[in-house]
Amino acid sequence: RFWNGVSGSLFPDIYHSEQVVSTAICTVTYTTPYKGKTKTFRSDAILKEKVSLEMLLQYYGVATIYINPKNDNQYYFDLDFLK
Repeated sequence: RFWNGVSGSLFPDIYHSEQVVSTAICTVTYTTPYKGKTKTFRSDAILKEKVSLEMLLQYYGVATIYINPKNDNQYYFDLDFLK
C-alpha cells in the first residue's frame, strides 16, 4: 500500500492514466452479381477494436469468398488476416 501511494504521487501519469478502448461486433458485407442475380454475402461476427479493423481492411484490401456452387447460401468469407 505504501509503495502504491508513493509511486502514484511520484508518477501520476504512469499509475493513474486511463485509456478507453472501444470494441465492436462487426460484419463485412459484400453485394455482387452472382449467377444472374444480386447476392449479398456477410462474414461471421468480428470482435475487434474499430480503428484496428478499419486499418486491417484498408491494408489488405481483398478478401476471398468461397461459395458452394450447388448452394450459394453456403459460403465462407476468408478473413483470416484479421486474426
